[in-house]
Amino acid sequence: MIEYKLELGGTQCSIVEWNPDAEQIIFALHGWLDNLATFETLAAQMPKHRIVAFDFPGHGHSDHISAGASYHFLDGLYLIDDLRAHFQLEYVSLLGHSMGCAIATIYAAIEPAKVDKLVLIEALGPVTSA
Repeated sequence: MIEYKLELGGTQCSIVEWNPDAEQIIFALHGWLDNLATFETLAAQMPKHRIVAFDFPGHGHSDHISAGASYHFLDGLYLIDDLRAHFQLEYVSLLGHSMGCAIATIYAAIEPAKVDKLVLIEALGPVTSA
């Protein structure tokens, strides 16, 4: 396991990689009341996969967003794109839990050519009305 910080969407976010020597990268997106540690036990069961999890801004050890900004699901799309660019990946495999599922689903719908695989745990669809 390796830990570091990376700027995603203009915010310093905590990153953890489990199985960093594995070839296939999977981006893991946690739920609203969670953090990247959500995927620790699962990553131990997937030694052939490089699980890259990050704390969304305002969660875990990531910084909060700047004053005047807001925490919308759609902002998570920029985080995925920034992470994909960091690893220089043409497409990504996404593993989402709860809120992470909503963000992964929106990303896959908007950028289908950039998503190889989509795995959803306790999927929560995007909120479309109050």
